[in-house]
This record gives sequence, C-alpha cells and structure tokens, in this order.
Amino acid sequence: MHYYITPEDYEKAKKNGINENLLYTRVYYNNWSIDRAINTPVQRHNPKIYEWLQVARKNGIKDTTYYARVRRGWSPERAATRPTVDIRDKNWLDKQRKKSIKKTRVYPDWVHDNLKKYNISHNVFWQRVNKHGWSLKDASTYPTMKRGQRRYGSNENHAWRHDEQARYARTQSYKK
Repeated sequence: MHYYITPEDYEKAKKNGINENLLYTRVYYNNWSIDRAINTPVQRHNPKIYEWLQVARKNGIKDTTYYARVRRGWSPERAATRPTVDIRDKNWLDKQRKKSIKKTRVYPDWVHDNLKKYNISHNVFWQRVNKHGWSLKDASTYPTMKRGQRRYGSNENHAWRHDEQARYARTQSYKK
C-alpha cells in the first residue's frame, strides 16, 4: 500500500534523527508504514568495528573478509589481525585435514599406521571388522589378495583349471 508523506511527517522524522532520503526509502521501497518509518531509530554501528577495519586494511585483509569474520562471531581485533590463508596452499590444507582426521578417528593410531604399511583401504578394513568380525590386529595387518588370487594356493590349483586342461586335451586329440 502506498502512502503520501506529508511535510509534517518529514519534520517528525527529522526530530527523531531520520533524514528525508531514509524516510522515503523506508516508506516507498521497504513498504513500511509511515509511523514505523518515523519512529524506528536509525541503527548505529559499533565504532570499534570501523577502527579495527583500518587495521585489517593495513594487514592486507579485504573488507568483505573482515566483515564476514565479525558476522561469524569473531572479535573485531581477531578478525583484523588473523592473516588470511590462500586455499590453494596445499601444505596448509593438508595440515588442516590431518588435524580434523585425528580428532574424528575411531580406531587407534597404530591401526591407521598398519593400514598404510600394508596398503589396506579403509573400506576393506571396515568390512573386515564390522561385517566379518575380524580383530583389529588381523584386519589391519592381513594383506589384501589380488584379483583372481585364492586364499590358499594359487589360481592354477583351482578345480576349474583341471577341467579346462582336460577339455583342451580332448579337443586336441580329436584334431589328430
């Protein structure tokens, strides 16, 4: 709904510290009622934030980064003095990942060391422990088998191999 702002309304707003442009914006763009636009005080920002913004600029921190940090709950001092990190810096990212992984680990460090040593994936380890009921030591040290490899003996001793060889020998005898 559109209202007409009278000269008396502008005077009331001026007494409350609201300039004409702000009153106009509140009524016509933000669709506020005239009473609300006149009586709602102007929000004042913390001057400390602006002081620390100058420090942030000197430290090479962009304004948007500084304001985002303050909005997230950082103190203005910390937001202005903590250096920014280039996310393309692989070493820094690796350190952060290692920190977060160590915090969320379920199994002891020696298990993870064994997995790396014996080249066992976390998925295989998880299945061994949770699906098949293996102990942590066995699941983390028993090496995985290659494709086609059998647990006891090699693939050449498999029963199908003998059948294939016998069939092959029979076909060769027919050819003669």
